[in-house]
Amino acid sequence: MQDTVESIHPHQRRVILASGKVFEYGNLVLALGSKTTYFDTSGAAEHAIPFTSGEEAIRFTKTLATQAA
Repeated sequence: MQDTVESIHPHQRRVILASGKVFEYGNLVLALGSKTTYFDTSGAAEHAIPFTSGEEAIRFTKTLATQAA
């Protein structure tokens, strides 16, 4: 299955996908990669948050917390 995450709702413990599917979770795991690859996806480099270093993880956490507020 391949889809796009539209939103993450930490308080409700839900992930909403572009297809409309909703996943509820107990623990959300974001896996780190060693190299950011956008696979020629239009807009990904401009809008995605790379997550391969400590600094990027902190930026991601702050962004997620801001959106969850």
